[in-house]
Order: sequence, then structure tokens, then C-alpha cells
Amino acid sequence: MKRLLTLLFILGSITLAYATGYNHTETTEATSTTEINKRLAVKGYRGFVNYTPLIATFINDGIAGSVSTTHGYQFNHNYFAGIGVGFHINLGDEGLGVALPVYAAFKGNYGDKLAQLTYGARIGVAYADYGNFNSETSVHNGEAALAYFNANIGLRLGIAQYFAIIITPEIDLFVGRYNIAGAGLRVGFEF
Repeated sequence: MKRLLTLLFILGSITLAYATGYNHTETTEATSTTEINKRLAVKGYRGFVNYTPLIATFINDGIAGSVSTTHGYQFNHNYFAGIGVGFHINLGDEGLGVALPVYAAFKGNYGDKLAQLTYGARIGVAYADYGNFNSETSVHNGEAALAYFNANIGLRLGIAQYFAIIITPEIDLFVGRYNIAGAGLRVGFEF
């Protein structure tokens, strides 16, 4: 866990160092023009598709992976709010489990260069179903509703106004009948 927090701190510091910049304004005698920065997220609808191939879980000593999609409104380059749904699969002490989180998402960006700092959080509920399976018998542990929390901070590569690649270390937390805490590296696309 200490290594993950150290990695998050280093990644955030490096990203913040490279993310600073300014919008260039050029003034002539006849007209005033502002150069449009194509690396900034524009106001309006924004969608995200994310994939986390491997999440190390800590409470139930297992591994997990997830896929999610989020859709909402970009208020300006710095602020986004939306809703989303995910598919989370986990193999740990409770057996093989599947969780379907539905959440509200809040995201932010800082900087206007190619590499920008991005951060965000999700909060919601998850439907979960876990079962232990072995060679002699199959035991179903049952279904449960869980609280879902997620936090991330990382790198946004602003390729164009309507496309970016997101790479963020993240922390997932499911709380309820089954408690799962995990950390992983999310790769996503913003459109």
C-alpha cells in the first residue's frame, strides 16, 4: 500500500509539473485573435470508457478487474459531472464475485499542454453476487447491495478537443455485506 501511495504521489507531482502552461493571445493593430488550444476539453457532452485489467484487492486478498462507462456534462476544461455504470469481477476469499456499480462521477483537469493532471471521484451503489466453488460442492454466498467509492489521480493526454487518453492509478472500495478494497491502474478514453 505504501508503494502505491508513493507511486500516486510521484505521478501526480510529475504530471502537475508538466501540465502548467497558458493560452497564447496574439494582438494585431486591426484585430485581436485568440489561438484555440485543441488539447482542452470543451464544454458540453463528454463520455468516458475505462478499463482496469488488474486490481489488487486488500481486504479479501484477491485480484479483480473492471470495465466502466461514464457520461455527463463538461462545464469547462476543469470540471465534469456525470453518471456511469461498471462491471467489476473479483476473485478472493469470498469466492468468485461480480459487482455492478452505478455511480455519480466528478472529474477535473489541470493544465493545457499535451500532458495534464486529471483527478476524480465516484460514489454510488453496487449490486454484488458472490459464490465459493470447489470440486465437491458449490456454495452460493448470496446477493448484496454495497456502497461504492472510487478515487483516482493521474495523467490526461489531450490529443484533441473531443478525444483524450486517460491513465490513472485508482482506489476502489465496496462496503457492505462484502467488503472489498483494491488499487489498480485504469486506462481510458475520453470522447
